[in-house]
Formats: sequence, C-alpha cells, structure tokens
Amino acid sequence: MSQLRHSLLSDEALVEHLQNGNADALTILFGRHSPRLFGIARRILRSDAEAEDAIQQIFLDVFRSIQQFDPDKGDFRTWLLMFAYQRIFNCRRSLSAHRFFDTDPFDELLPELLHGSERPLGYSLAETSVLIEQVLSHLQPRQRQTIELVYYEGLTAEEVSSRTGETVRVVRHNLYRGLEKLRKALCRSAPSDGTVSKGGLR
Repeated sequence: MSQLRHSLLSDEALVEHLQNGNADALTILFGRHSPRLFGIARRILRSDAEAEDAIQQIFLDVFRSIQQFDPDKGDFRTWLLMFAYQRIFNCRRSLSAHRFFDTDPFDELLPELLHGSERPLGYSLAETSVLIEQVLSHLQPRQRQTIELVYYEGLTAEEVSSRTGETVRVVRHNLYRGLEKLRKALCRSAPSDGTVSKGGLR
C-alpha cells in the first residue's frame, strides 16, 4: 500500500521523502526514470552490461547525494539527467582509457561541450541544469528537438531521422548547430541574476 501511495506522488514529492530518509521513494524514482537513463547509457557506453552497472551506480549516488537537489533551482528530471550524464561520461572516459571502444565524434560532442571540466564555468550541477534549460528554450525548435532526442532519449542520428522525417544529414546539422549555440552560451559569463538573455543566442 505504501508503494502504491508513493507511485502517485510527483518526482519532487518523492525526493522530499527521500531527503527525509524514506528509501522506498528511491525505488519509485528508479522505476520511473531508469528505462530512459538506461537507453542513454547503452548508447553512450555501447554495452548493455556496462549500462546496467552505470545506472545502478547512478541511483546509489543519487541516494547519497539527494540533499544536493534544490527544487527552487529546477525540476528533478533535469537535475537527474545532468547528474547521470556526468557519471556516464566519466564511465565512458574510463572505458576509453582502457581502449574499450573507438571514439565516435558524434558521441563525443556533448562530453566535450559540458564535461571537459567537471562543471562549466564553476557552476554547480543544479545551476548548470537551469542554464542549459534556459539556453535550450531559445534554440530553434528543430535544433532543440534534435538535442533532446539524442541526449535526453538516447536516440541515434538514424533513429532521430526516422522519428522526425528529416534526413540524417539534416539531423546532424541541427545537432551541431544547436550544440554550438549551447557551447557559446555556456562559455559566456552568466548575468548576475543567473538568466540567459535571448539576444545572446544569435
């Protein structure tokens, strides 16, 4: 009965339970978000086994780090995605160091963009999540959709092409253009109020 009640709660309400020491909330969050994160991890790590291990470790780390989540700075889904990406790319770098796979430039775009250092411009994880959401909201719709399908849903360029009806060449163009605008926005100093101006994304 407790599991059923928890399953009806929002992510943010579950996080509050988790922050108060109720570990059952983590089970619901895992069931709710692990399938999408597994798809992303499998695409980046190119191994079901490595992806499974990464997702298990990510949720253990979420449990240990949940006090870092601040609902005033953004929603849990965005925070979790950024949290997961940071760890998945750390895992990828470790596997690359052991020559687990050859580097695919398409896959390396986001880690180069966001994870060359642990946190861009010294922002906290929550601040980075908010900043990225603000920048994405001002991208051209097709560029934003492509970035979200590739990095939030873990689709390949070919799968995005099938989903959107655009050619793979156009998908890659939208991705590269969108990521370049995202990179430029993140490399600029953010205003004191923490917002990103629409005019800055020319």
